[in-house]
Amino acid sequence: MDSSQDYQEITVLIPGYSIEDLPTDLNERRAASLLNAFAVSWHPLLLAHSRRIPAFRQADSLSLPTAQSVVIVPQDSLDWLGHDWQEKLESCRSLVISDCEQREDYLRAVETAFASSGSTVPDEITRDFLALGTNHLLLMLLSRRMHHFGDPDSYLLETEAFAAAAAAVSGDIALAREHLRRCFECLQDCREQFYPLQVFLLDVCLPSESTAVAQVRQVIERTPDLNLLASVQDLVRFDREDSGFLATLKSAVAEQQLSLLTGHLNEVRTPLTTLGAVYDDIQLGLNWLHQKADVNEVHWARRRFGVTSSMPALLEHFHFQSALHVVLDDGLYPDREYGHFAWQGNDGTTIPATSRIPLAIDSASSLLRFADRMTESMQEDTSAVMFLARLPEVQTPWLEDLKIGAAYAPVLGRFVTVSEFVSFTKDQTSPTRFDAGEYLGPFLIQSAVFKTEPPVSSPADLYCLRRQADSLGMLKACCKILKADADPDAVSSQNLRRDLNTIEADQSRTDVRKVKDQPQPATDLVRLRDSFRNQLEDACRQSLNHLRNRIPTTESTARGLLIQNTVPWNRQHFVAWPSEFQMPAAVPGLTACWRQNGQLFLEAELPPTGFLWLHEAVADKPAVQVEDAKGRPLAERLLLRNRFFEVLFNENTGGISSVTYHNQRSNRLSQQVSLRYDLPKKIRVEDEEVSVSYAVTKLLSSTVVSSGPLTGSIENTCEVICAQSEKSMGTFRQITTVHRTRPALMIDLQFDDTFLVPAGNPWMTYVACRFAWENSVAAITRGVLGQASGFRGERFESPDYIEVADSDQRLLIIPHGRPYHRRTSDRTLDSLLLLDGETSRSFRFTVEFDQPYPMRPVLEAVVPCLEMPTDRVVPSKFASAWILSVSAKNVQATPLARAAGEPETSESSQEDGPQQTPQKIRLLLQETEGRTADCLIRTARQPVEARLCQADGTTLQKLNVTAQGVLVEIQRFQIRELELTF
Repeated sequence: MDSSQDYQEITVLIPGYSIEDLPTDLNERRAASLLNAFAVSWHPLLLAHSRRIPAFRQADSLSLPTAQSVVIVPQDSLDWLGHDWQEKLESCRSLVISDCEQREDYLRAVETAFASSGSTVPDEITRDFLALGTNHLLLMLLSRRMHHFGDPDSYLLETEAFAAAAAAVSGDIALAREHLRRCFECLQDCREQFYPLQVFLLDVCLPSESTAVAQVRQVIERTPDLNLLASVQDLVRFDREDSGFLATLKSAVAEQQLSLLTGHLNEVRTPLTTLGAVYDDIQLGLNWLHQKADVNEVHWARRRFGVTSSMPALLEHFHFQSALHVVLDDGLYPDREYGHFAWQGNDGTTIPATSRIPLAIDSASSLLRFADRMTESMQEDTSAVMFLARLPEVQTPWLEDLKIGAAYAPVLGRFVTVSEFVSFTKDQTSPTRFDAGEYLGPFLIQSAVFKTEPPVSSPADLYCLRRQADSLGMLKACCKILKADADPDAVSSQNLRRDLNTIEADQSRTDVRKVKDQPQPATDLVRLRDSFRNQLEDACRQSLNHLRNRIPTTESTARGLLIQNTVPWNRQHFVAWPSEFQMPAAVPGLTACWRQNGQLFLEAELPPTGFLWLHEAVADKPAVQVEDAKGRPLAERLLLRNRFFEVLFNENTGGISSVTYHNQRSNRLSQQVSLRYDLPKKIRVEDEEVSVSYAVTKLLSSTVVSSGPLTGSIENTCEVICAQSEKSMGTFRQITTVHRTRPALMIDLQFDDTFLVPAGNPWMTYVACRFAWENSVAAITRGVLGQASGFRGERFESPDYIEVADSDQRLLIIPHGRPYHRRTSDRTLDSLLLLDGETSRSFRFTVEFDQPYPMRPVLEAVVPCLEMPTDRVVPSKFASAWILSVSAKNVQATPLARAAGEPETSESSQEDGPQQTPQKIRLLLQETEGRTADCLIRTARQPVEARLCQADGTTLQKLNVTAQGVLVEIQRFQIRELELTF
C-alpha cells in the first residue's frame, strides 16, 4: 500500500449505536483498546494523510467506509462486525488497525503502515496529539451526559489539527504546538457552552506500604500540583530510607507545588478507641510534620477507616485546613458525594471538606466513567471537581493525557493542589452534618479474615490499657499540683499511649502481602501487651510513691494501704483488707466494714482524684466496727439480691431470667449466652417445622459461691447444644455477682478451651451474650469516643457502653472495651464474644441501672483504683483528701502532654521575676451527653493562670482563677483544651 496517498477519513468503529451509548462497563483490556483507538486516531501521521479529522461509526453498520479510509477497530467492536468486514475494507484499499490493546501496539501499527513514506514525528509532540484525542473523546461524552449534544467547531478544529499535523511532520514543533493550543482552546469553548465555570482536577498520589521512597521522591520532584496522601508513619519511613526525602518534601510544599493529605501517625481505629488515643495519634503526627518537615498546612485524610460524626471538632482543634471525608478502606459511611462542603460535627464545628470518591486514573475502565463522574459534580457542586487517584508509578497514559491537555487549555479542568482548591471554594460551602449511625468500620471482618489479632479481645485489651494509661496521666497531674518531685526519666502517659498506638498498628495490619510474608505471631502480640502492662504498673507505682511523699506522715508501727482515685469525682471502692494486717482504723472515708468467707472487706468513699490512706488501728484511732450480717442472704439457689433488686436465673438456660426492683413488677433485664447460626436451621417441634437462629443453652449445675454479707455470687455451668443435631458445642461457666450497696451486676463468662468456635462471617455467626428488656420503644444509644451516639442498622461498634433508656428507667451495659454488637430485635441485643479467629475465653460485663451519666460508671469499671501498701508510717494530718475535681457530670477530662514548641514559662511567672519553673497540666475536656454545662475545675493548689487553647498551644481565651476554681463553659458535644499553670 502506498502510504503517501491521502485517505478520505479516519474512522473508529465503536461498540455502540452512538457515542453516548459507548459502554462504560468494559473490562480493563477492552476499555484500554477502545480508549487508545480514539487517542491514536489523532496521530499526526494519520492526520497528515487524511482529508478529515477522526470520526466514529457504529461497528455493526451496514455501510462500512467504501472510500479509501483509515479504520481503527477496538477489540470490543470485533463482536459487532460481520464475518466479511475485512474483505470489504481491503477491497477499497483501506488501512485497518485492529487487534491492538495497549497504546504501544497502536503506535507500532501506525509507524509500520507509514514506514515507507519516510515521515517521522518526534515522540514528544506525538503524545500531545494523542492527548488531544483522549480529551476530545471525554469532552464528547461529557457534553452528552450534560444533555448538550454539541460538538466543537468542526471547521476550526479540522483546520488547526491539519496545520498542527503538517508542522509536526515537517519537524516544526513550536508551530505544531501553537496550532494544538488552538485545538484545545476550541475544545474548551465547547465545554464552556454547557459549563462556563471553573473545573478542577486533583492529582492524588497514594503510595502503598511497599512503595519505594525513590518512586515517591521522583514523583514529587517531577509533578507540579501534586497531592500526596500518606500517613505520617509512611513519611517517617521515607525519611529513614532516604535522607534527602524531607528536603524534597519541604521544597515542594514551600513552592506550593505539593499539598499533604495526612494527619495521623499510626491511623488508629477511631471507632474502637478513646478520644485520648486519637488525640495523641494526630498530635504526634503533626509534631513530626512541624518539627522535621517544617510543614504547617495539612489537610486531613486517612488510608484506613477512621471517619466519625465527631471528627470535625477534633480536626478544627488541630487547625487542619480541610478534610477528605472519603473511605479508602472497607466499611460503611455516608455515600452522599459533595465536591466541597462544610463538614459539621456534633458540636456545630465545621471544617472545609470533600466527599467525592477519587477516580482510579490508572485504570482504563475507570476512565470510561470519567464523564459520568464529572457530570455528577457539575450538576451538584458549585465548582466541579474530580479527584484522580494513582500510585507513584503510573502504568497507563491517561493521567498524562489529561495533564497535557490542561497545560494547553483547561478543557476538562485545571490541575490544582488541595490547598488551592480549598482556598477557591471555602466561601461556597454549606454546613452538612452526618449522623453517627451512618458509619460502620470494617475492622471485625478484617481481623477475622487476616487473623492478625483476636477480633474481640484484642481491641478490648487495647481500650482498657488506654484508659489505664489515662489514669497514669491523671496521677502525674496530681503530682504536679502537689509539687511532688517526679522522676524526669519516668515513663510518661503519652509515651505509653503512643506505644499502644504502635502496637495496634502492628497487630491490625491489613496489607495482604505484608501479612502473608511477615506474619506476626499471636504470642509476640501478647508479649508486647504484657510488657506494656508491666511498664504501666511500674510507672503508676513510681508516681504513687512520689505522691505519698507529699502527704504529711508520722512514724508508726502500723501497716496500711494508700488508695488513689484517678477519676475526678467521688467514687465508691471496695478493699480486700490483707489478712496479715490488724483491724483497720476508723478514718473519714471508710464507710463500712464487712467480714465475708473469712476475709475482711472495706467499703470506702474516695474523693475526686484523691487518696484515702487506710492503716491498722493505733492508740488514738480505734478499729472500725465490723457490720453484722442482716436480713436474708444475698445469694440463694438461682437467686441473687441486694438492697435494690432481685436477680432470678432461668432454671433451663442458666441465664438471667429477670432483674426486678423491690416493690416493682417490671423486668429490667434478661440475659443468656448462646450461639447464633449463619443461616436459620429447621427443627421439628410437636410435628411442626420451625426455624431457629440460635443454639440451645442448657443449665448443667448451679452453685452459690458467696451469699454475703457484702457480695452475693452464683456460678452456673451451662452447655450449648446444637438445636438441629443435639450435639454439644461446648460448656461455659457464668459467675454473676451483686454488691449489697450498688445497683449493678458483674457477669463473668469463662468458656472451655474445647468450645466449638463458629467459622464464617463474624457478623453472622458467633457466640454472644444476649440481653433483653421489656420496653420495645426504649431509646438505645452507644458510646463512641466517649460521646453518646445513635446507630441505624443492626450492626454497630461501641467499646464504651450501650444504654437502653426510657422516661423512667435506664439500663447501662458496659462491655469492657469489646466493641462489636448486633441489635437483633426491638428488645434484644447480642454482644459478640466468640467468633472466627478469637482466642480469648474469658469475658466480663458490668450492668448498671439508673445511671444518668454513662461514662462515669464506664471509667470506674475499666480503670481500677491504685493501691500501695505502706509500712511504719501513717498520715499525721489527714487520711483522705481530694486533689482535682470536675463538677459537671457530663464532662470528661483526659490529661494531655505539653504541646510541642510551647514555652516552659507563662507570662505571669516572667513578671514575678526569677522563680522555680512553673508546673503545667493540660486537660482535654469533653462534653458527652449533648448538654451545655458550666464546668468548675477545682484543684487542691490554686493555679496562677488558666487558659483555653488550641492543640498547638495557641491561646483561645484566658480564664479567671478564683478561690472556688476555674469555670469553663462548654457546649453540647464540644471539646475544650484547658491549661492550668501552677
